[in-house]
Amino acid sequence: MNQHQNDTSQNDFLHLQIAMVFISKAYHKQSTRDESLGNAATHLEQALNLYAAKKPEDEDMTLFGIGGAYEILGDLSQNDKCLLR
Repeated sequence: MNQHQNDTSQNDFLHLQIAMVFISKAYHKQSTRDESLGNAATHLEQALNLYAAKKPEDEDMTLFGIGGAYEILGDLSQNDKCLLR
């Protein structure tokens, strides 16, 4: 069991999934939208950094998922649209 806890090979995917939860929360809960979008952006940045650190030779679905999530952030954001990457 400890072997799985120490396996960091899928951490980029994990951060992407956490970001998607915050995006869903931002979509459904207007009162905390800005906070949720900020949290999502933070997790997407972590996912992208972890993905880049793996130095993949080919693109995979994780990279497309990160890009798509950034696109959704831009669609949902009312403020600072240019600051979201």
